[in-house]
Amino acid sequence: MNKQTKGYLYAFISMVLLALGYILNFYLTQHTTAESAAFLLFGFGTLIAIAISFRYATKKDVKHITKHGKHLLAFGVLNGIGALLWFQTVQSAGPLVTGFLLRFATIFTILLGVLFLKERFNKGEIAGILLVVGGAFTITYTDVSLLSSAVLAIIASFLFALVALISSVHLKAVRPLVLNNVRIAIMFCMIASYTLLAGRLSIPGPGVLAVAALSALLTIVTALLLFFKALRLIGLSKVAVIGALEPFFIVIFSFLILQRVPTPAQLAGGMVIMLGIGVLLYFRKKPKLVTEELE
Repeated sequence: MNKQTKGYLYAFISMVLLALGYILNFYLTQHTTAESAAFLLFGFGTLIAIAISFRYATKKDVKHITKHGKHLLAFGVLNGIGALLWFQTVQSAGPLVTGFLLRFATIFTILLGVLFLKERFNKGEIAGILLVVGGAFTITYTDVSLLSSAVLAIIASFLFALVALISSVHLKAVRPLVLNNVRIAIMFCMIASYTLLAGRLSIPGPGVLAVAALSALLTIVTALLLFFKALRLIGLSKVAVIGALEPFFIVIFSFLILQRVPTPAQLAGGMVIMLGIGVLLYFRKKPKLVTEELE
């Protein structure tokens, strides 16, 4: 299997696991506060990360962590803020709406890639961006209570796109395994500090704790490790292409596990968003015209 095929495979598995994570973590938020759900998820994730680090970390990894300390800190803190916003969104709006609205991360990923990675931007992509915005408006216009959730989701989307950029530009020397483990630990420290200071910690029963541990293993450890590996192999924009399929799997898992289906307005808005993503990806692959090359 060549590197590109591996990259696409890693991105696909990561996307499916992250889609499942929407359902598992929504379950957590229904049994405790959003902050506590994040605390538990990254608490278990940190324990797993420590165990992995003791087994696989090397002296070279420690040198890379020291050398890139500032970027790793920014990487973890921005991820932590995004995670808290994500948990608040999924608790209030549910996994389906959150999954659709988080597609704004694709827009931000492409725009950041154009601005900082000198990737090409086809003018036709503007239509795709407008469709995504229109789809989000359709979802929130029919249910004003979702407006605040939409704002949180869009901010979280930008932060997640930004940390992917930081990883692609500044943290290439850090192994994906080490990068993800350090990210989890920093995120837990930030989330734990906020949760305790805000007095939002609430520990649920053993069954919910088991779901938190399972979600940590599948999502923030396994899925994100594969995500960062895919970034190294096929690049930021191609990983975003695979990630665009995530809402379809969220709908499937939501129906199979939660017996939930989107409302007509949510489905219509979601389909418009996915159409916009499709337009974006079509023009992303389309070669630039000669006149565009000369501009």
